[in-house]
Amino acid sequence: MKLLILSDLHLEFQARASSPGNVAVNVAAHVADGFDAVVLAGDIQAPGHRGVAWAVAEPAFAGKPVFYVPGNHEYYGQVWAKELAAMRAAAQGTNVQVLDRDVVTLVSGVESDAGQEPVRVLGTTLWTDFRLKVLGADGQWRRDARLAAAEAGVGLNDFSVIRVQRSAPESGVRRLRPLDTVQWHHAARQWLLARLAEPWAGRTVVVTHHAPHPGSLAGCFERSGLSPAFVNDLPAACFQGVDLWVHGHTHDSFDYAVDRPDGGTCRVVCNPRGYVRWDGTLENRAFKPGWVVTV
Repeated sequence: MKLLILSDLHLEFQARASSPGNVAVNVAAHVADGFDAVVLAGDIQAPGHRGVAWAVAEPAFAGKPVFYVPGNHEYYGQVWAKELAAMRAAAQGTNVQVLDRDVVTLVSGVESDAGQEPVRVLGTTLWTDFRLKVLGADGQWRRDARLAAAEAGVGLNDFSVIRVQRSAPESGVRRLRPLDTVQWHHAARQWLLARLAEPWAGRTVVVTHHAPHPGSLAGCFERSGLSPAFVNDLPAACFQGVDLWVHGHTHDSFDYAVDRPDGGTCRVVCNPRGYVRWDGTLENRAFKPGWVVTV
């Protein structure tokens, strides 16, 4: 199965459809062999329901299945649960499927010696537990989840512009907190492990917004105290049986392999566009607008 991989388009900052980063123009120009489905690994447009509407209408996708995992930006200026519901509602009855702790099974997949091999797509935003090690001034790698969460709480816009519903007996909404995203991360991880433990005889694709492995930490961010809010260091069990893992969020491109406990490998890929600068150039110059990965 051929998957068109895209993330971090940040269309809310793209003022002109004719800019060099326009997806329709570039996909049409760069996809030579076609594709079977589209993977959108988050931060497509804020608010998220507009990102869904864009994906439904995007001519480059030609009505093919689109698997859309929300990123953090999809919730900017919104109440988290309400916006996720709005995204699902906007996708209902269309070729777009919004995935957050959701599974899609494709009965026809890639050709193998046994014939058509099914493909399942497991999607969740993931978030992080802030336990990624970062490089200290003394050259030592250290893990301090509490410090990383505190830095993220004051250093990331997520925790000033995203709202969540207050728990009963309180009413109304409040700002998102790092503890909220840690809880969401653990819920997503447990969901993923449960799905991977289920019997499955086909290929498995996992799509998240936040990165799953330190291999997705760019060298320029090794010392950043905010990196644990972008990249996870998931246990090996999370890669068991996974053939392809697609993520976004980093604004740097990646393509590498992670060894699995069963002796196989999981390919991890990221193809983010990043922001379009005022001069029309792209933040991520390695972005491939028509990048197709076969699984």
